[in-house]
Amino acid sequence: MNYEIEAEKLTALADNHYLLFRSNIGGTSYYFSKKSAYDDGFGRAYLGWQYKNARQTAGILPFYQVQLSGSDGFDAKTKRVNNRRLSPYMLAHGVGVQLSHTYRPNPGWQFSVALEHYRQRYREQDRAEYNNGRQDGFYVSSAKRLGESATVFGGWQFVRFVPKRETVGGAVNNAAYRRNGVYAGWAQEWRQLGGLNSRVSASYARRNYKGVAAFSTEAQRNREWNVSLALSHDKLSYKGIVPALNYRFGRTESNVPYAKRRNSEVFVSADWRF
Repeated sequence: MNYEIEAEKLTALADNHYLLFRSNIGGTSYYFSKKSAYDDGFGRAYLGWQYKNARQTAGILPFYQVQLSGSDGFDAKTKRVNNRRLSPYMLAHGVGVQLSHTYRPNPGWQFSVALEHYRQRYREQDRAEYNNGRQDGFYVSSAKRLGESATVFGGWQFVRFVPKRETVGGAVNNAAYRRNGVYAGWAQEWRQLGGLNSRVSASYARRNYKGVAAFSTEAQRNREWNVSLALSHDKLSYKGIVPALNYRFGRTESNVPYAKRRNSEVFVSADWRF
């Protein structure tokens, strides 16, 4: 079972200044199939300052992040298969800060830029040796309103992970990577269909690792594709809750066979604004 929950609260302080709280958590649970050792999850909570007026929005948001697991060690996944556990273990955690700015030259067009810095720490010593370090992100996006019922959007994303230990056992730490990605999408309100709403997006990224990959003689090079589609209808809303039918497809090609991935899922989500 996949789950994802997001919440946001904006509290006015003075003039155009606000206190912003935002949180999100998501993951996969195998509780009902009695394989909770394979559970995974991710959570992040922001609390910071935001300035907003008709033309621009700017924010400084410190955050705390956790990575969750159904087992307290990697080996436990092969030892404890028939089990149920609701509360996950903390695999890694850390703190960071996000700086963002959005500019709207007119009501139908906006440009956004964001910088993010995060330091992560793993509880397991073996993972910590490779994966403790910092992650930096730079994001640029734009959205354009087309008429009264359509919006197109797109952007570029750059992320790098710099491990605390550049070398492990005399070799370059192969957990370090750089990821460049682009995405584009289209959202449409189909008023002639009585309130149907659709949103489709696609992304492509290249992720290049440093060092020699495990069980290989060269550095890992990945190409990542993702496509998503969401459908909702205004008439299906109930007390501010709007359900949506979602489809996601992901594919990763790599020069390292064990890094190749292909997955798809169909699920129902709900948006509640109050």
